[in-house]
Amino acid sequence: DTIPPAGTAQTSKTVFYRNLARKPSATIEDAIRALARFKGGAQEVKPLAEELAQLEQNGIRLPKDIVKQKDMTMTMGSASHLLMKALGVKGKSFMYIFFPDEQRYALREATELGLIPPNTFPGQTLSGNDLMGLLVRVNDISERQKAKTAPSDTPTE
Repeated sequence: DTIPPAGTAQTSKTVFYRNLARKPSATIEDAIRALARFKGGAQEVKPLAEELAQLEQNGIRLPKDIVKQKDMTMTMGSASHLLMKALGVKGKSFMYIFFPDEQRYALREATELGLIPPNTFPGQTLSGNDLMGLLVRVNDISERQKAKTAPSDTPTE
């Protein structure tokens, strides 16, 4: 059950997630591919450039040099920064608003939002399963924020 080479057919739509869940350390590439699927991309593994293009079409602009970092291990700091920025989770703290590219402020904000557990430090590495858990929590937070900003359907008299 390993991820087949890009461009080959897969027999299951869940093979990417099953493999990710088993990884002892998630990479930046894993996060990019998970984000692409999370945002409605194809379930089969595509070349990384196609996955990045799909994210861009969905309004997620990742740093230009992220491909150079694809083999780096995900840390809680990088995951907080990447996921909050990519998925449009708005922060409330002064430091995060004025320094949105600082991982430590993104981590603090992610902790305040309930995305990251308390007592987590920026350099702490993530397993594939940890990354999947973060995506679920980011989705929940994103949905709550959308619900707060959506106009009410109930008529007022």
